[in-house]
Amino acid sequence: MAFGKVILFIILAVAVVIGVSSFGAITILRQPQFITQTLTEVRTQEVTKTVQITTTLLSPTTVTQAASSTSTAQILLPTQTVAVAESLVLSGYDARNLPLVFRIKNTGQAEVRINQAYIGGSPVGIAQLTIAPGQEGVLTVLPSQNLLQGVSYILKVVTANGNQFTFTFISGSSA
Repeated sequence: MAFGKVILFIILAVAVVIGVSSFGAITILRQPQFITQTLTEVRTQEVTKTVQITTTLLSPTTVTQAASSTSTAQILLPTQTVAVAESLVLSGYDARNLPLVFRIKNTGQAEVRINQAYIGGSPVGIAQLTIAPGQEGVLTVLPSQNLLQGVSYILKVVTANGNQFTFTFISGSSA
């Protein structure tokens, strides 16, 4: 009886090694084992990404027998909006008389629209000003308070995008 069990065990072991086999009512299924899986990403366009997955399967009979399969899928990525930075510099001013005149240069890459201004934290009257990239615009300012001659003040301008730029000037002078 023990001899019969040993023979059945050997037959089952051989069946596992060679794959799917059937012995009477006993069916043995061999499942492949995942040994390695690599993921390679290749960007083909701004909005399309190709994902390549390589899976290597190892046969249970021997370590030297391996199979490889490759799958490729394209995934549509959402469109990304790139913000272009606004950049302004004060290229000159005349604060000797009213209205005050400020020459502001757009050193950024996008058109800038100035729609608010403040001196010393108080809002001032301005006409809306749009400046193209690389160009200079003239901002005319009517202060809401009296400015003291020879005193340094801060002009803050706010763009339509909400960016704020500050410039220092001296009342009663020009630069």
